Amino acid sequence: MLTTYVVKGPLKLTSTIGSYMTSVFWGSFAAARFASIFLAIWFSNLQMIIFDIVICITGALILVIFGASDIWAVWLATVLLGVGTASFFPAAVGWTDRYITMTNKIASSFSIGASFGEMVIPYIIGIYINTVPEILTYMVAASSILSVVVILILWLILRKQQDKYLKEEGTTNVAVDA
Repeated sequence: MLTTYVVKGPLKLTSTIGSYMTSVFWGSFAAARFASIFLAIWFSNLQMIIFDIVICITGALILVIFGASDIWAVWLATVLLGVGTASFFPAAVGWTDRYITMTNKIASSFSIGASFGEMVIPYIIGIYINTVPEILTYMVAASSILSVVVILILWLILRKQQDKYLKEEGTTNVAVDA
């Protein structure tokens, strides 16, 4: 949808530039996902989630505030959103796995929920993007805010829950011990 936004939106860029921006998003996403593999050694899942949320909110704010008038803002927001979304889902699954047993049903519920969001949001944007191209920026901001709310609710629920690896005395976890 990024290409459609930059072509039909207030910037009126070419579809080639829009394609480059889309490529930059996926390139930054892939690079950040790869880097998150190694960053997970030094940072906890919750720290990575907070980092991802801060990066996504920053990208969304830049896109909403400057995206309609400045090309640099769209480029910067594209990179920030690619980096911010890269490790969010894996870190969220890893974070909740510390508190509940991740069964096949729970893991599939995570996947179904993520897939539902991946289908519904583009559908809504696709309906309005030709008439109101700024719908993309609003949906990015709304999705970022919704992510904050969901993580905050999960944190409030799980903060008093003891880590399942530390519940039983004598149970060791190499990752926690390190």
